[in-house]
Amino acid sequence: MCGVKKEEQCRLDITLELAMQKVSTIISVPAFLFMICGSAVLALRQKFYLPDSLVVPQGELLHPGNLLSGQGLLNLGILMLAASPAIRVFTALVVYVRIKAWVDAIIALGVLMVLIFSCYVPTG
Repeated sequence: MCGVKKEEQCRLDITLELAMQKVSTIISVPAFLFMICGSAVLALRQKFYLPDSLVVPQGELLHPGNLLSGQGLLNLGILMLAASPAIRVFTALVVYVRIKAWVDAIIALGVLMVLIFSCYVPTG
């Protein structure tokens, strides 16, 4: 299955692939359901419009009242999908640390730090 790769490297590839499949499913299914529920709520209220960046201000996104609105559910689903690359890199980091692949773990940590720092936008 892994060709000429060492058996240990083959196990690492399979472990990492299975972990990524689980992470993708855990993120994608709820995100899809949130977006479907948000669309349904908006359609039932006949207030359906395409979301933009100002629909729910960033500071109020996790406020319970906003999450229960149709637009809040849509935004939560989109936010979950946007966070999936960082979650996948974090998963890879955990797998690499568990199997003591230190070089790969350091690279994954560097990528994760870049993803986190890229979310910070200074104001002012």
